[in-house]
Amino acid sequence: MFEISRTPIRAKNRISPGKATIEVITKYAEKRPAGPLDIVIKMNGKEVAAGRVPVSVPLGFTANDCLDIGMDLGSPVSVDYFDNAPFKLNGTIEEMRVNYIDQ
Repeated sequence: MFEISRTPIRAKNRISPGKATIEVITKYAEKRPAGPLDIVIKMNGKEVAAGRVPVSVPLGFTANDCLDIGMDLGSPVSVDYFDNAPFKLNGTIEEMRVNYIDQ
């Protein structure tokens, strides 16, 4: 939830250098405004991390933060990277796809 609350969901191992497909699957655990989210992170089709975000953003994105790809121009994804902002990716993103599926 931007800078208000953070829920760390981490894989046990770092991503190896080279081409990889990373998926972040987000589903409401309870379908209601600000309801909790179940998160699954997959790398090359294999689950590498999972967890629950207790409170989701109850409204749409605002001007204070955004969906940044390859760097974070707002609040960093983790306070671990705060001093490295905007933490630009040192690599190439070949494709970015966001699918909204109502389940």
